[in-house]
Amino acid sequence: MSTTPSENPEASRLLDGAAQLGLALTVDCASRLLSFLDLFYSWNAYAGFTSIARSEAIRLHLLDSLALVPHVRAADLVIDLGSGGGMPGLPLAICLPRVRFALVESRRRRCSFLREAIRQLDLGKGVDVFESNARQLGSTLTETADVVVARAFVGPEELCRIAHPLLKTSGHLVVMAGDREVSLPEQASSRFAVESSRRFGLPEGTERRSITVARRLG
Repeated sequence: MSTTPSENPEASRLLDGAAQLGLALTVDCASRLLSFLDLFYSWNAYAGFTSIARSEAIRLHLLDSLALVPHVRAADLVIDLGSGGGMPGLPLAICLPRVRFALVESRRRRCSFLREAIRQLDLGKGVDVFESNARQLGSTLTETADVVVARAFVGPEELCRIAHPLLKTSGHLVVMAGDREVSLPEQASSRFAVESSRRFGLPEGTERRSITVARRLG
């Protein structure tokens, strides 16, 4: 017998938090996100993903990742640079099955986890793992992306250099950071034009986030 959100406090928190972000998750989607979180923490001691307590993970991992949904839901291919333990790429892939994702991670243990999570969550047709340094990724990919996402990856100047050749013309770079807006360096003005930047609070807490969206030029 399936468990309803009222019987599962974590599912209720996830559904309510997503609604505060303007997202209507299905119960099935919430269940799969929590299954991913369980797997993530079962590997954490081995792969060293996070120091965030499991009790805070719905807000600081899942909802944090899902805040990017409006910026990637219309894409065909999204590249997640420095995917680590799959944040934000795997939560986004769970909620957006029509979007393809390329998860880029250089550390082997973390890539092993990503592949196992993809297998267990049955995401294999829409998600690929690239065990690669992002700086050499351009020679590996067979197509460019509509969106490149990055969260706590590298500094803005280097990120712009890495992301530019990975994107289609007029594709978008989406950068999540803490409360402080990401300012693209003057040197990047020939590569990207900032289209939007917003600050917001994560549900159930005082943590602030910013999301900056920049369009590739040329």
